[in-house]
Amino acid sequence: RFFYRLATNDTWASLGAINTSDTHTRVALFFKGGAMNVTFNRFLVTTVAAGEQYGFTTNADDTVTITEYAGAGGSVVVPEQLGGLPVSAIGGYVFDNCTGLTSVTLPDGVASLGDNAFRNCTGLTNAVLPSGLTTLGTGAFSGCSSLTRLAIPNGVTTLSDQAFLCCSSLTNVAIPDGVASIGAYAFYCCGELTSAPIPSGVTSIGDWAFSSCSKLTSVTIPVGVTS
Repeated sequence: RFFYRLATNDTWASLGAINTSDTHTRVALFFKGGAMNVTFNRFLVTTVAAGEQYGFTTNADDTVTITEYAGAGGSVVVPEQLGGLPVSAIGGYVFDNCTGLTSVTLPDGVASLGDNAFRNCTGLTNAVLPSGLTTLGTGAFSGCSSLTRLAIPNGVTTLSDQAFLCCSSLTNVAIPDGVASIGAYAFYCCGELTSAPIPSGVTSIGDWAFSSCSKLTSVTIPVGVTS
Protein backbone atom coordinates (compact mmCIF):
# COMPACT_ATOMS: atom_id res chain seq x y z
CA ARG A 1 0.00 0.00 0.00
CA PHE A 2 1.06 3.56 -0.64
CA PHE A 3 0.23 6.61 1.46
CA TYR A 4 -0.02 10.34 1.06
CA ARG A 5 -0.68 13.17 3.50
CA LEU A 6 -3.21 15.85 2.65
CA ALA A 7 -1.85 19.26 3.57
CA THR A 8 -5.34 20.55 4.33
CA ASN A 9 -6.24 18.20 7.16
CA ASP A 10 -3.09 16.16 7.83
CA THR A 11 -4.82 12.87 7.10
CA TRP A 12 -3.29 9.68 5.77
CA ALA A 13 -5.13 7.74 3.08
CA SER A 14 -4.40 4.96 0.61
CA LEU A 15 -3.40 5.77 -2.93
CA GLY A 16 -5.52 4.11 -5.56
CA ALA A 17 -3.16 4.31 -8.55
CA ILE A 18 0.23 5.74 -9.41
CA ASN A 19 1.58 6.87 -12.77
CA THR A 20 5.03 8.44 -12.90
CA SER A 21 6.71 10.84 -15.30
CA ASP A 22 10.10 12.51 -15.40
CA THR A 23 8.95 15.63 -13.56
CA HIS A 24 6.12 14.64 -11.26
CA THR A 25 3.85 11.89 -10.09
CA ARG A 26 0.12 12.00 -10.73
CA VAL A 27 -2.01 10.03 -8.36
CA ALA A 28 -5.65 8.96 -8.59
CA LEU A 29 -7.19 9.14 -5.12
CA PHE A 30 -10.31 7.09 -4.57
CA PHE A 31 -12.89 7.95 -1.94
CA LYS A 32 -16.39 6.69 -1.17
CA GLY A 33 -17.84 9.67 -2.96
CA GLY A 34 -15.73 9.36 -6.12
CA ALA A 35 -12.21 10.10 -7.24
CA MET A 36 -9.94 13.04 -7.83
CA ASN A 37 -6.50 13.60 -9.32
CA VAL A 38 -3.68 15.27 -7.43
CA THR A 39 -0.19 16.09 -8.64
CA PHE A 40 2.75 15.76 -6.25
CA ASN A 41 6.24 17.06 -6.92
CA ARG A 42 7.63 15.12 -3.97
CA PHE A 43 6.08 12.67 -1.55
CA LEU A 44 7.09 9.86 0.77
CA VAL A 45 6.21 6.30 -0.21
CA THR A 46 6.02 3.56 2.39
CA THR A 47 5.77 -0.08 1.38
CA VAL A 48 5.59 -3.37 3.23
CA ALA A 49 7.70 -6.19 1.80
CA ALA A 50 5.94 -9.43 0.92
CA GLY A 51 5.60 -11.64 3.98
CA GLU A 52 6.38 -8.79 6.39
CA GLN A 53 3.96 -7.21 8.87
CA TYR A 54 5.53 -3.77 9.23
CA GLY A 55 6.68 -0.92 7.05
CA PHE A 56 9.04 1.59 8.61
CA THR A 57 11.28 4.58 8.00
CA THR A 58 14.72 5.22 9.47
CA ASN A 59 15.19 8.28 11.65
CA ALA A 60 18.26 10.51 11.91
CA ASP A 61 19.16 9.00 15.30
CA ASP A 62 19.31 5.46 13.85
CA THR A 63 15.97 4.42 15.24
CA VAL A 64 12.90 3.55 13.21
CA THR A 65 9.31 4.74 13.07
CA ILE A 66 6.72 2.15 12.14
CA THR A 67 4.60 3.58 9.35
CA GLU A 68 2.47 0.63 8.29
CA TYR A 69 0.99 -2.56 9.73
CA ALA A 70 -0.07 -5.31 7.35
CA GLY A 71 -0.69 -8.12 9.82
CA ALA A 72 -3.90 -10.00 10.53
CA GLY A 73 -4.55 -8.51 13.96
CA GLY A 74 -5.28 -10.65 17.01
CA SER A 75 -2.80 -10.33 19.87
CA VAL A 76 0.13 -8.26 18.59
CA VAL A 77 3.51 -7.75 20.22
CA VAL A 78 5.33 -5.01 18.33
CA PRO A 79 9.02 -5.95 17.86
CA GLU A 80 11.77 -4.05 19.63
CA GLN A 81 13.78 -3.79 16.42
CA LEU A 82 13.16 -3.62 12.70
CA GLY A 83 15.95 -3.74 10.15
CA GLY A 84 18.41 -4.12 13.01
CA LEU A 85 17.44 -0.75 14.51
CA PRO A 86 15.36 0.00 17.62
CA VAL A 87 11.73 1.02 17.21
CA SER A 88 11.20 4.47 18.75
CA ALA A 89 7.81 5.53 17.42
CA ILE A 90 4.50 4.33 16.05
CA GLY A 91 3.49 6.66 13.25
CA GLY A 92 0.10 8.13 12.53
CA TYR A 93 -2.73 5.84 11.42
CA VAL A 94 -0.56 2.69 11.59
CA PHE A 95 -3.28 0.49 13.13
CA ASP A 96 -6.17 2.69 12.02
CA ASN A 97 -9.38 0.67 11.52
CA CYS A 98 -7.62 -2.60 12.33
CA THR A 99 -10.81 -4.09 13.73
CA GLY A 100 -9.27 -7.55 14.17
CA LEU A 101 -6.67 -6.27 16.65
CA THR A 102 -7.55 -7.56 20.13
CA SER A 103 -4.48 -6.65 22.17
CA VAL A 104 -1.22 -4.84 21.60
CA THR A 105 2.05 -4.60 23.52
CA LEU A 106 4.50 -1.89 22.57
CA PRO A 107 8.26 -2.28 23.21
CA ASP A 108 10.07 -0.23 25.85
CA GLY A 109 11.87 1.93 23.30
CA VAL A 110 8.72 3.50 21.91
CA ALA A 111 8.46 7.14 23.02
CA SER A 112 5.78 8.41 20.64
CA LEU A 113 2.36 7.33 19.38
CA GLY A 114 1.27 9.23 16.28
CA ASP A 115 -2.10 10.76 15.56
CA ASN A 116 -4.92 8.23 15.31
CA ALA A 117 -2.43 5.38 15.67
CA PHE A 118 -5.12 2.98 16.95
CA ARG A 119 -8.23 4.82 15.82
CA ASN A 120 -11.34 2.66 15.40
CA CYS A 121 -9.65 -0.55 16.51
CA THR A 122 -13.06 -1.71 17.70
CA GLY A 123 -11.88 -5.16 18.84
CA LEU A 124 -9.01 -3.85 20.97
CA THR A 125 -9.54 -4.79 24.62
CA ASN A 126 -6.03 -4.35 26.02
CA ALA A 127 -3.09 -2.08 25.24
CA VAL A 128 0.21 -2.24 27.12
CA LEU A 129 2.10 1.04 26.74
CA PRO A 130 5.85 1.33 27.50
CA SER A 131 7.11 3.26 30.51
CA GLY A 132 9.18 5.53 28.25
CA LEU A 133 6.20 6.80 26.26
CA THR A 134 6.04 10.61 26.31
CA THR A 135 3.81 11.55 23.36
CA LEU A 136 0.23 10.43 22.83
CA GLY A 137 -1.01 11.78 19.50
CA THR A 138 -4.38 13.29 18.69
CA GLY A 139 -7.07 10.62 18.59
CA ALA A 140 -4.55 7.91 19.44
CA PHE A 141 -7.21 5.51 20.76
CA SER A 142 -10.37 7.21 19.54
CA GLY A 143 -13.17 4.85 18.66
CA CYS A 144 -11.62 1.86 20.46
CA SER A 145 -15.05 0.82 21.67
CA SER A 146 -13.96 -2.43 23.38
CA LEU A 147 -11.09 -0.95 25.41
CA THR A 148 -12.05 -1.19 29.09
CA ARG A 149 -9.03 0.25 30.86
CA LEU A 150 -5.63 1.74 30.12
CA ALA A 151 -2.58 2.64 32.18
CA ILE A 152 -1.03 5.81 30.81
CA PRO A 153 2.75 5.95 31.44
CA ASN A 154 4.11 8.59 33.82
CA GLY A 155 6.17 10.31 31.11
CA VAL A 156 3.10 11.50 29.23
CA THR A 157 2.49 15.19 29.97
CA THR A 158 -0.37 15.93 27.57
CA LEU A 159 -3.52 13.98 26.81
CA SER A 160 -4.07 15.19 23.28
CA ASP A 161 -7.38 16.14 21.71
CA GLN A 162 -9.74 13.20 21.19
CA ALA A 163 -7.20 10.80 22.69
CA PHE A 164 -9.94 8.46 23.98
CA LEU A 165 -12.96 9.85 22.20
CA CYS A 166 -15.82 7.33 22.01
CA CYS A 167 -13.99 4.62 23.94
CA SER A 168 -17.45 3.56 24.99
CA SER A 169 -16.36 0.59 27.17
CA LEU A 170 -13.64 2.45 29.09
CA THR A 171 -14.54 2.19 32.78
CA ASN A 172 -11.57 3.85 34.44
CA VAL A 173 -8.32 5.50 33.48
CA ALA A 174 -5.31 6.42 35.57
CA ILE A 175 -4.09 9.85 34.50
CA PRO A 176 -0.42 10.17 35.58
CA ASP A 177 0.73 12.95 37.87
CA GLY A 178 2.92 14.49 35.18
CA VAL A 179 0.00 15.39 32.94
CA ALA A 180 -0.48 19.16 32.70
CA SER A 181 -3.03 19.35 29.91
CA ILE A 182 -6.14 17.37 28.94
CA GLY A 183 -7.18 18.11 25.38
CA ALA A 184 -10.56 18.87 23.87
CA TYR A 185 -12.87 15.85 23.58
CA ALA A 186 -10.20 13.70 25.27
CA PHE A 187 -12.81 11.46 26.93
CA TYR A 188 -15.87 12.56 25.00
CA CYS A 189 -18.64 9.95 24.86
CA CYS A 190 -16.90 7.48 27.18
CA GLY A 191 -20.27 6.32 28.44
CA GLU A 192 -18.98 3.65 30.87
CA LEU A 193 -16.32 5.84 32.48
CA THR A 194 -16.90 5.97 36.24
CA SER A 195 -13.56 7.26 37.48
CA ALA A 196 -10.99 9.69 36.09
CA PRO A 197 -9.06 11.39 38.90
CA ILE A 198 -7.43 14.55 37.58
CA PRO A 199 -3.88 15.13 38.91
CA SER A 200 -3.13 18.31 40.84
CA GLY A 201 -0.61 19.44 38.22
CA VAL A 202 -3.20 19.81 35.45
CA THR A 203 -3.53 23.45 34.36
CA SER A 204 -5.66 23.12 31.24
CA ILE A 205 -8.76 21.08 30.35
CA GLY A 206 -10.07 21.36 26.80
CA ASP A 207 -13.62 21.86 25.61
CA TRP A 208 -15.97 18.90 26.05
CA ALA A 209 -13.16 16.81 27.55
CA PHE A 210 -15.57 14.76 29.69
CA SER A 211 -18.81 15.47 27.84
CA SER A 212 -21.33 12.62 27.41
CA CYS A 213 -19.65 10.54 30.12
CA SER A 214 -23.02 9.60 31.55
CA LYS A 215 -21.71 7.38 34.37
CA LEU A 216 -19.10 9.83 35.60
CA THR A 217 -20.88 11.25 38.63
CA SER A 218 -18.17 13.57 39.99
CA VAL A 219 -14.96 15.25 38.88
CA THR A 220 -12.64 17.30 41.07
CA ILE A 221 -10.99 20.17 39.18
CA PRO A 222 -7.52 21.04 40.56
CA VAL A 223 -7.04 24.58 41.81
CA GLY A 224 -4.26 25.16 39.27
CA VAL A 225 -6.58 24.81 36.26
CA THR A 226 -6.71 28.16 34.48
CA SER A 227 -8.44 27.23 31.24
